[in-house]
Amino acid sequence: MSLPLPELRDPVRHDRDSLDSLLRTLVSVGASDILLVSESPVRAYLRGRWETVGTRAVKTHELADILNAIDMANASSMVASGTARNIAYEVSLGSRESRLRFRVNATGTRRSGPRDLKIVLRSIPDVPPTLESMGLPPELVAALFPLDGLVGVAGATGSGKSTLLAANLREKLERGGCHIATAEAPIEFVYDKVETRETGIIVQSEVPTHHPSFGKAVEEMLRQKPDVILVGESRDAETISNTVLACQTGHTAYTTIHTNGVGETIGRMAEAFPGPERDAVASKILAAMRVLVHQRLIRKADGSGRVAVREWLVFDRDIKRTLMASPWSNWPFLIGDILVKRGQSASQDARRVYEAGLIAEDSLLAIEGGA
Repeated sequence: MSLPLPELRDPVRHDRDSLDSLLRTLVSVGASDILLVSESPVRAYLRGRWETVGTRAVKTHELADILNAIDMANASSMVASGTARNIAYEVSLGSRESRLRFRVNATGTRRSGPRDLKIVLRSIPDVPPTLESMGLPPELVAALFPLDGLVGVAGATGSGKSTLLAANLREKLERGGCHIATAEAPIEFVYDKVETRETGIIVQSEVPTHHPSFGKAVEEMLRQKPDVILVGESRDAETISNTVLACQTGHTAYTTIHTNGVGETIGRMAEAFPGPERDAVASKILAAMRVLVHQRLIRKADGSGRVAVREWLVFDRDIKRTLMASPWSNWPFLIGDILVKRGQSASQDARRVYEAGLIAEDSLLAIEGGA
């Protein structure tokens, strides 16, 4: 729940201590993201919009010192030379058992000088949410736990993909009896406060700290006898190929993909490969696919936060047979028709959310116009 943004005094100097204090305050009133840009005041994403926090601009040298303090001593120099930094950051609330967690992205930018910086901190819940709290229909919940194969969650940056998968992994752990291996960039949710049965374990790794790439991480995970693997993002040919191979060898794999809908996702994954390989790759991805979910977060009508609008499809034998009878370039249109017939399209879900009074009419029309 979002609370009014309190009046905050500008610090004499922006540094790690002032940042930690600011983060504690902003998270307490429901801010999901905090934006720090050279020569600009701090901004927070609150109630579905960006709001300015204070009036004092953050100086570039202050941002550099903050980044070096929360990451590594030469992090600001790395960013200034073109190497983005993606890390996790924790702020103590008095003890190890009480903390705030953030995913941090730092990149170079240009506002007043060549070494300007931009840092975005996204708040991550200390404990992954329960699957029940995600508001998923029962049929989708059941589909998220196949014996093997690929479960994909698609959407734009900041659409809650990682949160949905974290809830899913929490459920797997609480059921017990499985070995989960993950590759993330960075590690976002942690599971040390999740009640697990003695036979359940999750082992998390980070790219590039522990593995040079997601593709290499999958190679190594397959040597570790996992039951379930989580691949933080499937964007390149090596990662997609190795993830599909994991599914073909009896594993359940979860991954995220940056696409605008269920219909275009398999095609987008196939396009990561050279042209002559795409037909065969699309067929392999389709064979491995068990369920695809596309999600976006829409500002609530009352401004109190955001609500998920989803479309999803279980790829059963009939659907796979229908798709395989056509070139993969036609699959987006065929999948779109199937989604509408099954009542699982984004526009249909948006209308349900709208009729429940959760989103405004202009949000509904925007989704229906783009679906």
